Amino acid sequence: MSKVTKRNFLIALTLLLVSGAVFGYMLAYSEQQSTALREQLVTLEKQRIQEASYLQMRRTLENASADVSALDDMFLKRESDSIDFLNLIEAQARNSDVSLTTEALSAEGGEEDRHLLVRYSFAGAKTNVRNFIKILEQSQYLAKITGLDLREQSSGSWEAEVTVRVNLFMYVE
Repeated sequence: MSKVTKRNFLIALTLLLVSGAVFGYMLAYSEQQSTALREQLVTLEKQRIQEASYLQMRRTLENASADVSALDDMFLKRESDSIDFLNLIEAQARNSDVSLTTEALSAEGGEEDRHLLVRYSFAGAKTNVRNFIKILEQSQYLAKITGLDLREQSSGSWEAEVTVRVNLFMYVE
């Protein structure tokens, strides 16, 4: 082999090794960038899912706000709201043409199960007394009749004693 051929062979071998090293470096760098890109895509996908969940939650809240408001109105929020409840029942008694007396009022239960117990006695015509009992059963508040004693006083006049449990909804605003 001649000297020129040896020199060309060494130059070619050097260029081949250098180009192989450059190719290896570029391949490693490309893999590193590919890994970083995959991580960023995963992060973007998580963010997109969170945004979609947030928007869906927000739409649900907007669509359910009327329902939440209606449910909220069914509860007494504070014991002081019992005055509104009592005034409502008294007004309904007047409209039903029965004489109403509040016999007892007490707040009972613990932190989780707070409720008011109200005992009423009322009198009137049989149909009026029955209608008023139905009104109590269908109160706009979450109320439950826990005791009922119905008796005839005289012909056509009836008296009832009713115990009503009204749930209090306690929450932190």
